[in-house]
Amino acid sequence: MKKSVPQDVLNLLVNNSRKTNDKVSNGDSYANVQSYDLTNPDYKIHDLLPTLELIYRRFAQNFRHSLYNLLHTGIESKFERVDSLKYGDYINENRATEVQHLFRVQSLKCSGFFALDTKLVSAMVELFFGGPGDSSDDGDREMTQTELRMVRRFLKSAIDNLQQSWETILPFRVRLPEYDSNPVSTIFTSDAELILVSRFRLKLANKEGHLHIVLPYRALEPVREKLHTFKFTEQDPEWRQNLRNSILMAPVEMSATLCNVQLSLEQVLKLQVGDIIQADMPKLVSVKIAGIPCLQASVCRDDDMLALKVSRKVNSKIALQNKEDV
Repeated sequence: MKKSVPQDVLNLLVNNSRKTNDKVSNGDSYANVQSYDLTNPDYKIHDLLPTLELIYRRFAQNFRHSLYNLLHTGIESKFERVDSLKYGDYINENRATEVQHLFRVQSLKCSGFFALDTKLVSAMVELFFGGPGDSSDDGDREMTQTELRMVRRFLKSAIDNLQQSWETILPFRVRLPEYDSNPVSTIFTSDAELILVSRFRLKLANKEGHLHIVLPYRALEPVREKLHTFKFTEQDPEWRQNLRNSILMAPVEMSATLCNVQLSLEQVLKLQVGDIIQADMPKLVSVKIAGIPCLQASVCRDDDMLALKVSRKVNSKIALQNKEDV
């Protein structure tokens, strides 16, 4: 015989079912939900940007001095930012007034390219030959052989500084091939490929323009761990000093064993209150800091306090090595 379900229980089940349907049908609850793909390379690029910015800030500083030696006049070279974007989005920017030149990074087995604002080329030629560098020619034409040679000298200086800026992290050997009017087409086959664009602003005389250093993201993927673990203390003296000051303020435990006495278990069990244990006080005791012998000291008194007078320092590296060997 089947038992009937009470009416109040049926009403409760119906009401809960209606509430659930209302929540599912209400699209506003999920309006702000966005998909997040952790396998997307764009997600991992953000870990590399601080290191890349540090590299290219150093490059901008060194490149300014190289351009001064090349053109014998004051040059402004300013790092702006590193962008990660798709190649198709980059070529949609105005690329008509720039010269692009391929370079090969032999150590990473990849290719990239420089993009230089053409209005800077005529200014460089004038400055190189002693002119004021204020030509009104914006370079919207085919470049002369003199200008092409100047561009190569400019890029060779850029490559020297680029290698120097990278060498603190990893070898960055760059080779500049012969001039190619359309080098980009030999590097990227898809508009969706991810690239890293390092943007610089140059000012020569009264001419101001851009310099871009473009690398495919896939080139840095094999060395991303080196970039990610790069110690900023090696590049930023102020940050290193702050870190050192913080470490010096860390509390450590100092200990010293004044004497050691060997007793048998029978003697220990016979000890009573008031018994005197005879011990020979050593002339020097070892003072340990955080468990590592660092000092030799003699036992003395300071007023009514027992004290230690430091006699000499101990080589902590040798002491630590001996401790590990034991």
